[in-house]
Amino acid sequence: MKCPCCSSDSMKAGRLETGLPGYICQTCSGSLLSLSTYLDWAHAPGELSSRVSEPDNCAINPTDSKQALSCPRCQRLMLKYRISADSDHKLDYCFGCQEVWFDGGEWDFLKSKGLANHVTCISTDVWQRKIRERASEENSRLRFEALMGPEIFSSAKDFKTLIEGHKNRDAILAFISASNLVEGETDQ
Repeated sequence: MKCPCCSSDSMKAGRLETGLPGYICQTCSGSLLSLSTYLDWAHAPGELSSRVSEPDNCAINPTDSKQALSCPRCQRLMLKYRISADSDHKLDYCFGCQEVWFDGGEWDFLKSKGLANHVTCISTDVWQRKIRERASEENSRLRFEALMGPEIFSSAKDFKTLIEGHKNRDAILAFISASNLVEGETDQ
């Protein structure tokens, strides 16, 4: 079987975890995992956390193939799904063959994030929508911080927290946005 990432013919049967067989590329350390095998392993009796080994610390910074990959079984293009909002890493899925490809170190990366038990969830619309929402929130936060500067932004965040749920929140916001009110001036 040819590796979808480095195109070498060095894919060999191996194990991602005890009881979790897959095919591992001897050249780039990527691995191919059958989703049905993964589900059997994930739903086996006993605590899943006891079957997941500690991540290899040197693999926590995994490689990530940016190009579209072809499934090593059927040669169709695999679909990429982002793992989390705070990372650009993506898993590659072939739904025709029910396989997932992990670039070198991505399995350990999933384990370090506590996501080794979520491989089948990552490709769902709900998971991807949450990632997009978190990314959008982070982009907004970064935009406001760039506009205000870090010090004012920090104060604005604290003030926002202070007035959230306050019974006169709308009046406070109206006061802040009123341009005709000057310090010391009172309404008559």
